[in-house]
Amino acid sequence: MVIREISLEEINLTDESYRISEELDCTALTESLRIIGQLYPICISTAGEGNKVICGFRRLRALKRVGAQRVVARVFDGQKIDPAHLFNVALFDNLSHRQLNPLEKARVLYKLKNVFRVSEESLVRFYLPLLGLAPTSKVLRS
Repeated sequence: MVIREISLEEINLTDESYRISEELDCTALTESLRIIGQLYPICISTAGEGNKVICGFRRLRALKRVGAQRVVARVFDGQKIDPAHLFNVALFDNLSHRQLNPLEKARVLYKLKNVFRVSEESLVRFYLPLLGLAPTSKVLRS
């Protein structure tokens, strides 16, 4: 993993495989970036077509809005890192500064189970408590 400046043109802006956030528009973030600039790098993966955004979807959208041509990015070698691990990067990044709303929690569980093929046992034992939900299979079915 390295940190480097990258052109927005090099980033696949349509792939939202790792997106957790529901609300992508944030006026306060846009104003902060306009006045101060980018303080924290977005995270991207080099696997697949173009560079996929792992986390920083809101920052990226706000940077585009203020006319940025380049962004600072933490670059993960997606050929060597399991996609489920990259999703964990996105999840822990989000959990480090806010609580997820119910729709976002559902999105996380859906993607872990259906996209990243995480076992039900892992979902119940690790991810449900992490999301503040009861560690029982019933929660997954409701």
